[in-house]
Amino acid sequence: MNAEEAAALIARAKREFAEAAVARRPHLMALARQAVSGPEPHEAVRSLNQEAHQLHGTAGTLGFRDVSAAAQALESLTLLERADPEAIDRTCAELDAALSNLEAG
Repeated sequence: MNAEEAAALIARAKREFAEAAVARRPHLMALARQAVSGPEPHEAVRSLNQEAHQLHGTAGTLGFRDVSAAAQALESLTLLERADPEAIDRTCAELDAALSNLEAG
């Protein structure tokens, strides 16, 4: 594989990640709502942590720093046994904004 082919492969991976991450936005935000006020907040927090962990790692690997940083903050927050609902809301808003920028750009 030459440099041009490698660059094309990386660009494709970034594009596919961006599309998938934006498509996951509604699911992430629904998990956040459940974590804050749902009937089973502990399960929602655990699921939100897993989603944030995956998003954090992949976004960071591909160079999407804003998405990675917001996902990392959410991942760290949701490691707590009883995460603060206001902090979850605030951190999810930051992640939503980063994903929105990813979609626009």
